[in-house]
Amino acid sequence: MAISVRLPEALFSAKTLLLLASLAAAGLIGVSLLQDIAIHVLGIIGSDQRVWVTDVDSEQTLPAWFSTLLLLAAAAQLFAVARLLRDQPTGLGWLILSLAFVLLSADEAVSLHGKLSGLVPEGVETTGLFAFAWVIPALIICAIGFVLYLPLLLALPRRVRNLLAIAVVMFLGGALGVEMVGGATYEQAGDTLAYRLLATLEEALEMFAVIVLLYGLRLYIELLEAQDVAPAERPS
Repeated sequence: MAISVRLPEALFSAKTLLLLASLAAAGLIGVSLLQDIAIHVLGIIGSDQRVWVTDVDSEQTLPAWFSTLLLLAAAAQLFAVARLLRDQPTGLGWLILSLAFVLLSADEAVSLHGKLSGLVPEGVETTGLFAFAWVIPALIICAIGFVLYLPLLLALPRRVRNLLAIAVVMFLGGALGVEMVGGATYEQAGDTLAYRLLATLEEALEMFAVIVLLYGLRLYIELLEAQDVAPAERPS
């Protein structure tokens, strides 16, 4: 006899997923931050005793794995939106965004963004805020993307639009803004507490930005699915 188990829909609601993802992100960030305090403030352990698998500023770690999963989840949600709007003019734009987030997840896993430094022409000064040279082409790419996708963003229902705008500001503020300040700090003083705090802030902004994005996309998908025919995006 087959046994059917029905889980409550609330378990998979947008708010529940938002809460669970936020708790996981806060836990990972908190563990990494406690290590920095133990090393740089309390002096309980040395840098060589750091548990690197829990460090937010290292590769092949639990935080990096979690961020990769978040970005893949965002790619899946964006693809779902693209599928619902496949007959609309903006459907292709959502599909391209989905593919972009697949690339972002790959970057999080194997740190591809460092390769962008090779696009910086010789003679361009890469010190101070541009100590991490990859941010220069990244800024240009983001500026182009902003211009291209601003009409799509403005056409979204107000609540969804606000959530996605917050997510964009948080993500770029961390991935580029805080990263630039962190690069200048590292160039001047090395792996100090100040740099570690900036690195933690950067990763925290990126994680929570994607979580906010996931929440906004989930709401938008629910809105589209509630309609018999998905309409073209328009302000609510």
